[in-house]
Amino acid sequence: MKKGAGDQAFRISRTVYEHLLRAYPRGHRETYGLPMAQLFRDQCRDAWKEAKSWGLFKLWLRVLPDLASTSMMERLAALKERKTMTDKLANLMAFRTTPASIFFKVFGLVFLLTFLVSVAITFILPESYASTARIRVNSVAAVAGQSAVYDPYFIQTTIQIITSPSVLNPVVGQLKLNAKWGKKYNHGQELKTPEALEILKQRLQLAPIRNTGLIAITAFSEDKNEAAQIANAVAASYANYRAQSGRELAADAMNALQDEYVSQQDQIRTAQTNLDALQKKFAIPDKVDGAGTVLADAEKTVQAKNAQLAWLNSLSGKQRREVLSSIEVDSALPDLMGKLRNAEQQYATLTNDYALDNVVVLRVTSLIGVLNGQIDDRVEGIMTGLESQSAAAKAAADEISTRLARSRPTSETQPYWDEKERLERLIESHKLLVSKLEAEELDARLPQAPLVEIVDSAAPGYAPVKPNKTLNLLAGAIGGILLGSGAGTISALLSATVGRAAGKRAGA
Repeated sequence: MKKGAGDQAFRISRTVYEHLLRAYPRGHRETYGLPMAQLFRDQCRDAWKEAKSWGLFKLWLRVLPDLASTSMMERLAALKERKTMTDKLANLMAFRTTPASIFFKVFGLVFLLTFLVSVAITFILPESYASTARIRVNSVAAVAGQSAVYDPYFIQTTIQIITSPSVLNPVVGQLKLNAKWGKKYNHGQELKTPEALEILKQRLQLAPIRNTGLIAITAFSEDKNEAAQIANAVAASYANYRAQSGRELAADAMNALQDEYVSQQDQIRTAQTNLDALQKKFAIPDKVDGAGTVLADAEKTVQAKNAQLAWLNSLSGKQRREVLSSIEVDSALPDLMGKLRNAEQQYATLTNDYALDNVVVLRVTSLIGVLNGQIDDRVEGIMTGLESQSAAAKAAADEISTRLARSRPTSETQPYWDEKERLERLIESHKLLVSKLEAEELDARLPQAPLVEIVDSAAPGYAPVKPNKTLNLLAGAIGGILLGSGAGTISALLSATVGRAAGKRAGA
């Protein structure tokens, strides 16, 4: 509080106390009034030096009860007209007047005292300004685009977090409240962080704004600029706290996924090693996918080749020659057949002109024999080749059939198939984990919506909000009326009772 405010508090306290001294008898005031007023001024100065406005308030709490009790005792001591306590009380309450006048006098005195106390408290209490910052708090699921589960305690939890040391300690350090408030409230010595934190909590008021998702952070201070700084610093500190918590949560989630990724890779390698060992143990073929179709095709090929061989074997030698030369199973056979036909045509032509023992005829006849031998050898070779192909197709079909038989689960090979199924599950799970990791990494690179949005920053207040002078004075006046009415009524009844008792004794 500034020096002018302290002088004003001194002046008001001194004036009120001087008026309250009227509760003492005149003689007491003439003898001790000035020393009592001087003593009170010295006490006010010491109280202000010790704890500012709070010191003055505590001084009044000590002075008022003492003043009320001692003034009543001095009033009783001044009543020397009657010897008994009853007579003194009667003289005190009656003041040799009617009960109505006693009621109004007591009412006026109590009303004045009550109202003056309210005035003193109102003007002694330091003025306090308020500044409010409004924030919108989003859940992590809402920011990530997921469907969030309704939490009825979300706002209350958020308020408790805002008032926690994790959020308020940075505010104390940023605004240097330890040193600043130490000068005000701790005789210039710097406050410890827990002490400053407690003062800061007392100056904060957090409340949800009705029918909205906003939270109001209100700070109170004797300095309007300090109130705005505190409210804005708390809002910013909580926003930083949530952002840091979100980053740590995302990092923890990513680390957990990475650990799970490594663990699954180890499990897959172990399962693959076990599967290879079981496959070797039971002689199970590597690939059996589509083997049934391959076997069916191989069996059809064997049947076709066997049918072809059976048909060729059923033909005569000449027919077999013609068929084999026409299906182009051998490129040399059609050429030999062509040469044979040419030689036979030459033989037919030459035998018309020459005798069979003619040299030219004999040469053609020899050529025909050679060609027939070559053709027979070639046909035999082709037939042997077709038989070999048929046998090879049959062997391939048998091999495929054997592989299929080995690839079917049995009681003996069941461990292999169990391990294979386990490996397939691990691989599928690993693929899902890889997809999730890629999605998390993509989300980390994309800009994220803030978890806490400062909707309105706090601005310095135009007028103090505490104390509410109008309300305090009105409450003092109403309290004075109620207390004065009660005290006046009791005093009037007591005076009338005591007066009647005194009258009866005087008549006796």
